[in-house]
Amino acid sequence: MKQKSLPILFVFAAVLLGLYFLKGDRPGENGETGKRSALLQGLEKEEPRELILRERSGIRYFRFVREGSGWRIVDPILDEANESLIRTILNSLAGMSKELVRPKKEVTTGFLKECGLEEPKGWIEVRGERKRIKLALGGEDVVPGMAFVGIGGDIYRAPLGLESLLRQNLDDVRNPYLFRNRLEGVSEILLDRRPKAGARMKIRIRVKGYGFEILEPFRARAGTLAVRNLLKRLLSVRADRFRSTKDMNPKLFEDPWLRVELQGSLGREKVMISDLLPSVEKNRLLGLPDQSTTVFGLREGRPYLLELDPKALGRSLVQPIESLIDQVLWTFDPVKARRVHLRRPGGSQGFPEGKKNLPGFVLESNGEEGGFRLLKPLLIQGEPGPLSDLFQALRHLRVQGLLQGEEGKKALGLFQPPDLEIRLVPGPQVRAPEVRVSLKRDGKRLLARRDGESLVFVVDARPFPYLRKPWWTYAERIAFRLLGTQPVQEVLVERGSHKVLFRADPKKGWLRDGTPEPDFQDSLDSLKRLRAALPLGPFEELSKPPLLATLRFFGPAPTQGRHGKNLGVLTLYGSLKGDDPLLAHEQGAPLLFQLSKGRSRLLRTLLP
Repeated sequence: MKQKSLPILFVFAAVLLGLYFLKGDRPGENGETGKRSALLQGLEKEEPRELILRERSGIRYFRFVREGSGWRIVDPILDEANESLIRTILNSLAGMSKELVRPKKEVTTGFLKECGLEEPKGWIEVRGERKRIKLALGGEDVVPGMAFVGIGGDIYRAPLGLESLLRQNLDDVRNPYLFRNRLEGVSEILLDRRPKAGARMKIRIRVKGYGFEILEPFRARAGTLAVRNLLKRLLSVRADRFRSTKDMNPKLFEDPWLRVELQGSLGREKVMISDLLPSVEKNRLLGLPDQSTTVFGLREGRPYLLELDPKALGRSLVQPIESLIDQVLWTFDPVKARRVHLRRPGGSQGFPEGKKNLPGFVLESNGEEGGFRLLKPLLIQGEPGPLSDLFQALRHLRVQGLLQGEEGKKALGLFQPPDLEIRLVPGPQVRAPEVRVSLKRDGKRLLARRDGESLVFVVDARPFPYLRKPWWTYAERIAFRLLGTQPVQEVLVERGSHKVLFRADPKKGWLRDGTPEPDFQDSLDSLKRLRAALPLGPFEELSKPPLLATLRFFGPAPTQGRHGKNLGVLTLYGSLKGDDPLLAHEQGAPLLFQLSKGRSRLLRTLLP
């Protein structure tokens, strides 16, 4: 045989060997070898109740028992188990498969020795309700990534790595967390904290509806995200090391820095955390080194102290009560309101000069059509742009601080009366209560108070200018619109004693005093719904520049020489010359509007 053909034969042999091991039709367990099955075959439908890990030397031996919804260590100590680790081990075992190498009746002493099972490296035992499986861990197989495992006298090959499951230290298998409850099940939190100076502070929070409520030291709506973040930090506090409570000095928790109670799905848990910054005297009293920064945690019912990292605790749990208050004043997004009420019981203070005794206003949702309309003081469709600014301002009216003590009591008196009262009535799809908020300017600060609460907040003052605008700001910016559905037959334009008549002729098109005016149709189209630059306010209350012109729109004439039905009257104010914007008013309408320069130029071209 040629030398160069040897590598090809080796490759061919390797492929055949691989196919031999992959093919599942070789003799199986009933006197046959090679059949594949789950490593924990027979336990698939049973919930594991017990797990034992034992190394050959006996140095590492752990027995875990399932109690209720959790796992406990029952040997070599009695303590809570690291449930995450237990689940990982059981899931790993459940996901593995095994392949029969030799049944029990064919196993010899020599073969046991070859497989490393005469003196196994260790044992893993899993027990269910009725069945138990004990794995004896042998040596590495010649098949890459596989090792020998003995089960009930039969010898199998299984994935390499089972031995690593035995290499756990005692601290690894213990529950490292201070709390056992899970985030989603917590319904009440009590924090009893000793500040650096002064009396202890209690903070009690409970679940209310879809959010949280602060019950102590005052009643207020809590920020859902802030409370959930606090809970996450509490539930993630874990031990660096463990100590037995048998040798604990009773003075350790004489005046703990923090007491925590959590009511959750696993019951009520009570925890104490010792000094965050221990003193030399206390360290000596406790038998610790002078410079020790060790902080201890103790949960009622657990016979072990947990040594905690003081820096991590400080970052996680030292926060002012203000940070837990809901920074959003509203119980729901303002744009989802059915109605928005803005009332100004404080008169004109803080509002544009000359706008005294401004009435409040009410916005009402258009429902499925989208947007809002003014309901009071007048029924007018709303303008999307200014309304969007208003709702953005309401959203950004966020809490920045809380006035407490004497300052808070004094601030309450400032709200007699408030500058602005805002009421949001929830829409039909909103599962949140109505909310009322009062606002008051105090120098450069903007103060807020929710109805039913005695707290005074400092809120972001930047949105306030958008909230103090008069009601007509939110009116639709249409200065004029044609009435009815009849086509326009004539437009009479009057400026003082001067007149010009635009008339539609069936054959000649639009005529201006009898002369063809082919471009008038484009001008008329823009006048049918005349957009304005901005509303100026109620027509009757405003001083106006001189009357410039009046445009009267008529429908088809019933007889020659007579005007048709009146379709609307548009009055213009301003000067004929120049480029200043004109003011426009529709006859019978409540508001006066300012037109854009472009539309003002267009209208000037129509005047006589």
